[in-house]
Amino acid sequence: MTEPDRHTGVSRTVRRQNPTVLAAIALGVILLLAIAAIALRGRGSEDDRLTDARAEQAQANPEKLCGSQTTYALIKRDLFRRAAQLRGSDQAVFDKLSAYSAVRMESPVLRDENAETGGATCSGNLSLDLPPGVAVVGGRRTLSAEIVYTVQPAADGSGSVVTLSNAEEIVTPLATLARVGGADQASLDPGADLAGQDPFAPAPLPGA
Repeated sequence: MTEPDRHTGVSRTVRRQNPTVLAAIALGVILLLAIAAIALRGRGSEDDRLTDARAEQAQANPEKLCGSQTTYALIKRDLFRRAAQLRGSDQAVFDKLSAYSAVRMESPVLRDENAETGGATCSGNLSLDLPPGVAVVGGRRTLSAEIVYTVQPAADGSGSVVTLSNAEEIVTPLATLARVGGADQASLDPGADLAGQDPFAPAPLPGA
């Protein structure tokens, strides 16, 4: 008489469960892979959107340079620098007058851009308003001209630099700056030298 195999039923049960367990594991792996694929696809779409946004922003930068207040301040400083050189007067005096003057740009337009330098060539109608107490020959206190200007990052990374053209209509009269006495515009002296003087001090009265 043979003793029954006590482990036969257990072995058959284990063997019957193996396919089920394997199928469950395989299904779990497939689900994980599907979730990972969806996540990566979503991240890729987001990266594409970010890349497109950066590209659009980069393309908009040249136009922003044309209409930037920083660019206008550089233009104003260069106008006074050129006028001081033409006048042959103390640059510090013209720098002081520049600080109290204001520029307005109408209809700034992007004319060209340089992808290598990151610069832009623009044009616009510029008006320069002089501070009280000074005027150019003829008594004018506002100078206007349509100018062309190129703005690009400085080579040393210190900021932006501006190059002007067609600015003679402003620079030439600006070099004739002189003080005006009180409210009497007739006291304008185009030949007066501003060097060493307070540009905001009233001009001496005639005969004084």
